[in-house]
Amino acid sequence: AVVSTQSTGEPVGQWQNKSRVVLKKDITWYEGENITPIDSPNLVNVTLKLGLLEDKPFIIYNYTKSNYSKCEDMPNRDWCYTGVSIDIVRDLQKKLKFNYEFFESADGKFGSISNGKWNGIIKEINEKKIDVGVVGFGTSHSREKAVDFGISFLPGGVRMATRMNAVETNPFFFLKPFSNTVWIAILAGILFFFVVIHALDWYSPYGYAGSI
Repeated sequence: AVVSTQSTGEPVGQWQNKSRVVLKKDITWYEGENITPIDSPNLVNVTLKLGLLEDKPFIIYNYTKSNYSKCEDMPNRDWCYTGVSIDIVRDLQKKLKFNYEFFESADGKFGSISNGKWNGIIKEINEKKIDVGVVGFGTSHSREKAVDFGISFLPGGVRMATRMNAVETNPFFFLKPFSNTVWIAILAGILFFFVVIHALDWYSPYGYAGSI
């Protein structure tokens, strides 16, 4: 049986292998709601205020191409804005059933800290003038502390290109593991041991002197 998490522990449904969970009709849900929650997300009757700033190919202002000063002057306002981000918004709207309105950035900026305060779209989000910024935001530590970011649909990053150093052919490359001082010490050690061994062999009765 499926029981309530309230203190009474009263059964509110039955688990069956074929039909899975079968719930009663008189269930009190979270915060006293009597309507059974649906198992898929939706934003029916919710109007989202979406902040925009032209950023091709994500956001494209089409009304400027038609020599209009603002979107409201276009006969077909549905095509004021196009781009990758706009297509994503429209696709989500079909699935989640929400309404939306577009609002251009008042100061024409994405959002940065100026004189200790945020400007641009991030400022408008914090002031609740818009709900979501539908632009190609670049994430940074300070921005992530100011607003919440969704999952990136286009991975990106900063890249640098530099000229490769020409490869030099050095016939004495095998000497590079040690410094000149180390090599001098090695050669001096070899020479020293050669002299000592030669001297011992020369004066030893069992060496060269003893064989004469």
